[in-house]
Amino acid sequence: MNYISKLLIFFFVLLTSCVSTNMKGIIDPDYKNSFFIKKMIIKGIDMPLTEEAQLIDSFKKMASNYDVEVINGMDVFLQTREYTSDELLKTAQKYSADSILWFFYEKKADSRYVPLGYSHSYASSYGNYSSISTYFIPGYYSERRKIAIAFRMIDAKNGKDVWVADGNSFGDEDDFISFSDLIDDISERALSELEKEKLFKKKQ
Repeated sequence: MNYISKLLIFFFVLLTSCVSTNMKGIIDPDYKNSFFIKKMIIKGIDMPLTEEAQLIDSFKKMASNYDVEVINGMDVFLQTREYTSDELLKTAQKYSADSILWFFYEKKADSRYVPLGYSHSYASSYGNYSSISTYFIPGYYSERRKIAIAFRMIDAKNGKDVWVADGNSFGDEDDFISFSDLIDDISERALSELEKEKLFKKKQ
């Protein structure tokens, strides 16, 4: 198999790679089949602002397919203030929110060097002269991106836990999957899990 054929196969694998997301959640028995959310606030905990905003934006985008209103918690709970538990609930109630969804996630990227390199030579001649040229094809660094995440949803009226979950999302090694792709997949999976627990419905 020549070098070009190997490259074509390599890029085909890259383009057909996908995201894998695993998530395990538990709903409190007191809220099973008895709690329906129309409006919720989503907010990150102790995270860099850029990364927090990225997941919130993704969650809001994915939530457009569901019959629930998602409020950006960064607009509700000010980063410059500290809130007691009672103040958090009272602030959420001002927005008529049924629940608050807290989250924390961590980005990771594992890399390794793949020694793909080999040399390729060819001969050429002109008149009485001839030469041999050699090209070396170097190896490359392989990276696998992944995200670990935890969710905690509370009742905005009393602060009790409604649903908790954790999970992870990762791309295939040597793919074009970005952290944004992983975040979108996590957002969609979390919304799907909440729908399965009948906390809200998908739009018809």
